[in-house]
Amino acid sequence: MSAGGSPLSCSSDVCRGETVNSWRSGAGTWQIQAALGSLYETAGEQAQEHTAFGEAARIIQELAQGITDETLRSRFLAGPQVHPVLQHAQRLATSLPDDHTEPSGL
Repeated sequence: MSAGGSPLSCSSDVCRGETVNSWRSGAGTWQIQAALGSLYETAGEQAQEHTAFGEAARIIQELAQGITDETLRSRFLAGPQVHPVLQHAQRLATSLPDDHTEPSGL
């Protein structure tokens, strides 16, 4: 990663190699987290599902921040594998507090 913090603005061969490795590991990691989230969802493990999808979304956002071209970043985030994970994580983030509230007794 360059001193400026943007992994895609590095010009040395070593840094480019590190960026590619970072992308490969990040890409694999978010997909593993999303798959775990799906398994937890099937098993009814809401807290673990929330954690796994949240981590997948966090990794995706980190990868997207490294894409300096706005068009490419938008395409990445709207991609057929990425977008559903982000949507699922967002749904969980907005619904989880309601799922864990005590009944109001009405």
